[in-house]
Amino acid sequence: MKVTTTVVTGAAGFLGRAVLRQLSGEPDADVVACVRRSAPLPGVPNVAVDLAGPDAPGLLRAALADAAGPVRLVHLAGEYRSGSVERQFDDNVSTTLGVLEALRDRLSHVVYASSVAVYGSHRRVGAVRQVAPDTCYGRAKRLAESALDLFARHRGVPVAVLRLSSLYGPGNPSGNAVAAVTTAMADGRPFEVRPASPSTAEGTPVIYARDYLHVADAARAVAVASRTGFAGTLDVGSGTTATPYNLAAVARSLGHRVDIEDLAPGAPVVRFDCDPAPALVAFELTPVALVDGIADELNWRISGGGGW
Repeated sequence: MKVTTTVVTGAAGFLGRAVLRQLSGEPDADVVACVRRSAPLPGVPNVAVDLAGPDAPGLLRAALADAAGPVRLVHLAGEYRSGSVERQFDDNVSTTLGVLEALRDRLSHVVYASSVAVYGSHRRVGAVRQVAPDTCYGRAKRLAESALDLFARHRGVPVAVLRLSSLYGPGNPSGNAVAAVTTAMADGRPFEVRPASPSTAEGTPVIYARDYLHVADAARAVAVASRTGFAGTLDVGSGTTATPYNLAAVARSLGHRVDIEDLAPGAPVVRFDCDPAPALVAFELTPVALVDGIADELNWRISGGGGW
């Protein structure tokens, strides 16, 4: 008989599905997928609850009333979605408050998927990283981190905050430059390099150089943090920072033709990186090389994007 339950919120998302694969076959825990609406997740019990809704705590408590033992929470709900300030708040802060309210008396450990966006994106990240978010998404993630910190202090529950860099790999929905270049290649059209939005305070368009993290590496870090009861805050990235131009060059090294339509000629490059070294040691990770990860995502797109 299983002695505990692992609840994965946002389980139907890009990262969520990868985490479920990592957690499959947990020896001492039942794994339950918490999703906004019912989703086909074979072999995993589904709890459909909108965590941002006013009735979420009661619904989630009722759904898990018969679950085994204490609960290990893997809180992934709140992955980036474009939208208004209210939507960002609901996706990232309200969901966190809702799940903590629902499970507060049963939680034995929490893993929270935060983002390096909490450092802000319009400054070079130096040796000492300052938490200074300058986007709605980054601010919402930081508020959720603060709520979890208060919960940990008040309840004595260990919390792992993993600040993830930009995710890519098979299943990558859209929204970042890796998705843009692999989609363009799969469709046989030019890769459009667009200036980043929002721009710098001076109004100058910029190109971002980001740390890109394969989704399988992110999922492994989340799973290890949950299984080991890790407590603390770590950046999780690959240590490889790339501009859109770098990504195109990597794709060409695979033997593919990549035509670039440059819509941001001469735009300054702003680094948006992190310090993944402590997490790589703590979770014993060897990151997927960018060239291998891009090939992985491209093959998935060329095959029609199925099986994920």
